[in-house]
Amino acid sequence: MREAPEPDPMKQVKLCPSPLTAFSNTLKQHKR
Repeated sequence: MREAPEPDPMKQVKLCPSPLTAFSNTLKQHKR
């Protein structure tokens, strides 16, 4: 678990239990 300068979507998918969850989070952030 190393700190990255910017959150990587691919890494988030790996961290998240399901890729769909990570994808939803990414979409929410983009909509924000």
